[in-house]
Amino acid sequence: MSEASLAAQKFLRALFIGRAALTALVPADNIFDRNSRPEIFPCVNLGEGQFVADDAGCIQAGDVYATLHVWTAENGFAACKNIVGEIRRAVREADDVVDGFALAATFQDAIYLRDPDGVHSHGVVTIRLLAEDTLAGVV
Repeated sequence: MSEASLAAQKFLRALFIGRAALTALVPADNIFDRNSRPEIFPCVNLGEGQFVADDAGCIQAGDVYATLHVWTAENGFAACKNIVGEIRRAVREADDVVDGFALAATFQDAIYLRDPDGVHSHGVVTIRLLAEDTLAGVV
């Protein structure tokens, strides 16, 4: 068994590396979870996560907010925004059960930031996932 935000992270990575249109823009090896600023571009860093519980009666569930960081080496945002567009298409109506959590994803928002170095563009994406613990109460 896992934790909801970790299950969501595994789900999103599998979803992204399985989408040919996305891996045509970002190689599958460049979709990862790392703590440091990326050194390879373009990349998608599966970043921070938040779980907000919404348990009711015998259902243990809640919302996972997964933050993704899209990094490109470009003067502008075209490549960064194209990658975010493919991320949005990938999560549309995506659902699965991962590590005991039934997950259903929706694209929440994106913000685009210019990196102070003047060389890189940075997109910050939030994906919201409904997460129900399918193993709750199982002994």
